[in-house]
Amino acid sequence: LDKRAGIRPRAPQPEKTNIPETIAQKINSLLFGGSPFQDFDPSLYPDDPQGWFADSHVLDQIIDQIRPNLIVEVGTWKGLSALHMTRRALIHGESASVVCVDTWLGSSEHWLNSSWKSLMGLRFGRPTLYEQFLANVIHAGLQNHIVPLPLPSRLAAVVLSKMGGVAPMIYLDGAHDEPSVREDIAAWWPLVLPGGVLVGDDYSATQWPGVVNAVNNFWSDSAAAIHQKDVIGGKWFAIKNRPAPPGAK
Repeated sequence: LDKRAGIRPRAPQPEKTNIPETIAQKINSLLFGGSPFQDFDPSLYPDDPQGWFADSHVLDQIIDQIRPNLIVEVGTWKGLSALHMTRRALIHGESASVVCVDTWLGSSEHWLNSSWKSLMGLRFGRPTLYEQFLANVIHAGLQNHIVPLPLPSRLAAVVLSKMGGVAPMIYLDGAHDEPSVREDIAAWWPLVLPGGVLVGDDYSATQWPGVVNAVNNFWSDSAAAIHQKDVIGGKWFAIKNRPAPPGAK
């Protein structure tokens, strides 16, 4: 075996216990036939959850209010925000899980910014971000609560939709150009449960005007379906209306 690939021989499996499966374990079984972390050797990648994760207190407030048992994150990088949200959600329920959607190939800004490109760990011209992410999750001991879904955003939304997947919280932090943000919102807003929240990062007219334009258009076009919207720090969010109770006028 090529140890550099992050593969190790299958270790003896511990005896099964009566601990209930988490949502992540169920999804991993459906997608991969088991845990995608199982045969990965994290010692080859030292813990490195580097990333850009400001205003984490905003996500904490949302998680504490919504108490989601499932979060979908679009744009994960090395897992810094995913690990944080998982730990926060576990305060409210032991089965809390996060589905991490990313190609782990970097976005255009990573390839075009020389200082960011060096963070991708290129090997043979290809990023090793996925391997680093897997290692970070294992180092954190959260592999039973996280699902890696290595697909482009729109295709991942199709897969989860076909699986019947809806979530009380979806966090968008993928590409930042206006067409991509529009596409992400269009793909993921339908998968937000009524009463749930779609939240995104980098609402900044000076740094990321494409994000601002896409979000403002979404708020305007979907106003009738939005119960509450706001921007706190660099985070924007929209809470989806709950259906009216039977007999309500």
